[in-house]
Amino acid sequence: MLCPKSTIPKKIETDSYLLCTGETDLERLTILNDLYNPSSLDFLKIESGMKILTIGCGVGLLEIELAKKVGAKGEITATDISSLQLAIALENKEKASVPNLTFKELDVAQLNLISEQFDRVHCRFVLSHMPWESIKKLLPLLMSKLTSGGALVLEEVSNMDSLGCEPFSEAYELWKTFVHMQFDVQGSDHSPGRRLYEYLQEQGYDFVYQTHQPKLKQKREKKILSLGIRSLAPGFIEKKRASSEQILDAMEQLKILEEDPNIIPVYTEVSQFFIKRSKG
Repeated sequence: MLCPKSTIPKKIETDSYLLCTGETDLERLTILNDLYNPSSLDFLKIESGMKILTIGCGVGLLEIELAKKVGAKGEITATDISSLQLAIALENKEKASVPNLTFKELDVAQLNLISEQFDRVHCRFVLSHMPWESIKKLLPLLMSKLTSGGALVLEEVSNMDSLGCEPFSEAYELWKTFVHMQFDVQGSDHSPGRRLYEYLQEQGYDFVYQTHQPKLKQKREKKILSLGIRSLAPGFIEKKRASSEQILDAMEQLKILEEDPNIIPVYTEVSQFFIKRSKG
């Protein structure tokens, strides 16, 4: 039996970002943060009193943790292009009581509107939605927002070849097909992390590199797969890349996968870059 059609959202906020935003995508983003935030927080090397700028903050869950870590003398400035995401982020901020956290509605290309410089600039799962040529042009702008001795921390999809499941699952392979389709529709590179690594080396950047890839062992963690297809559904239907029937069938197969404790998929491998700005 297929999922009811009401499980497919009716529209997306913009044409440039294929995933849904706001309440529609809140559950997926919450699970995503649970999967990646511990690694991000460790890799950022946070100290009390730091000023941090985050790009593409979404619903602000990572930023709340950052605000707690930097303490009352530190500051977190978080940006996102989506007013729907930021409305939820503000609600989360109020619940968490973190006055040292500020949200701004800005596109990443508008960072020159922010005059301050920061000890850390953090960007996670933003460049993966952009064409490669745009990423190369953006890097100098991101670096220009750093204080002397500060660091740009990028966390982006490594490559699609890292996706796998034990044991083999047709449902998981179907999910991979939709992920590849997402990158095709966006016009973004299928291996942005790997390409970033090669480019940073070629350009002589001083950086530390590692990868992180979570295994989806619990039912709730596995749910991120079907939620991802649900979030992509309006864009795929609008652009005639998949029908509602195909999407609902894929979601139903993934819900069966969620219930099977013996199937352990991996989620997206992330390349993490800690890029230092020289002192002086």
